[in-house]
Order: sequence, then structure tokens, then C-alpha cells
Amino acid sequence: MNIFTFIIFTILLSLNIYARTNPFEATDTFKQIQKQYIESLQIEEINQQNIEEQEIKENLVSQEKTKQLQIQKEKLELIEIEKQNTLYYDILPFLNATIFDRTLTINIKPKFKLINQDLNHKSRKFIFDFEGTVKMYTKKEIFNHPDFYSITIGSHIEENFFRIVVLLNNDVISYEEDIDFNNSIIKIKQIIN
Repeated sequence: MNIFTFIIFTILLSLNIYARTNPFEATDTFKQIQKQYIESLQIEEINQQNIEEQEIKENLVSQEKTKQLQIQKEKLELIEIEKQNTLYYDILPFLNATIFDRTLTINIKPKFKLINQDLNHKSRKFIFDFEGTVKMYTKKEIFNHPDFYSITIGSHIEENFFRIVVLLNNDVISYEEDIDFNNSIIKIKQIIN
């Protein structure tokens, strides 16, 4: 065999060794690259979903915070309105009264307990007797309110009680009372005009 034939034979043999039977069949390298590409797309999609979920959570948290701030703001505004519209009377060291809206609240120190209450329809009065001796002159406070005229506190030392009389601007039947006996708090509310 001559050298030229040998070279051609060697070239043809080497081409035959490296040639694929089907040139359109994917190689292992192509399959590996394709798999990596699909995996990277899946990872990117998962990351995008996580980012979107986080944004939704942050948005919900932000909305909730905004809602809570709005509620707190409204509460503070109501408290401020209540303060502005509340009449406060510091009548005696052991007794004060407030009027808000259509309710008179009388706060007595809890050491004094209610022993009697009465209504006087004719003179439009609520009457409350509390056990305890207090040395004082009769004290009267006139309210500047359309529902409540005045409060008078008088001591009955010899009988060991003091009396609170609330004079109303309307008939007694148009009011209701609520008494917290444990804390000595009386609330009188005008319910009918």
C-alpha cells in the first residue's frame, strides 16, 4: 500500500469513528445544557413567586398598619372631642362630677357606700344617701347644661350620712340611672327629650 492510500484510509477511518449515526439526535452535552436551562428557568420562576408573595405580604402588613393607625387616630379624635365636650366639676375632695353628651357621672370615693336612693317626681330630683360622716357645709354646683340643673351635697353628721341631690331640667321619667355600687359611681342619662 502506498502512502497516499494509507493517508486516505486513515482519514476516512477517523471520520467514520467520530461520525454520528444520526446527525439530528441531541448530544449528551446539548441535553445537559437544556436541563440546566430548564432548571434555571424553574429557579427563576420560584424566585419571582417568592418576590411576589413577599410583596403581597408587605402590602398586607402595610395596609394593616395603615388601618390600625387610622383606628388609633379616630380613637384619639373621639377622646379629644369627648374632652372638649366634657364638663368637669371638682365639687369636694371626695366627690366630682362630669357631664358628657347627655350623661351625668358622679364619682364618690369608694369608701362611702350608697345606703339609700329615692326619686322625687314632683320636684324633678334624684336623691342618694351615702354612709359616712363628713364635716362640711352644704355645697351646691349649678350646671350649665340643658338636661341637668344642679347638684347639692349636704352632711347629716348626727345620722352618719351625707346626701347628694341632683336637680333635673326635665321630668324624672325621661332619665335612667346606673349605679356601680362597688366603686360608688352614679350615672344619670337623659333618654327621652
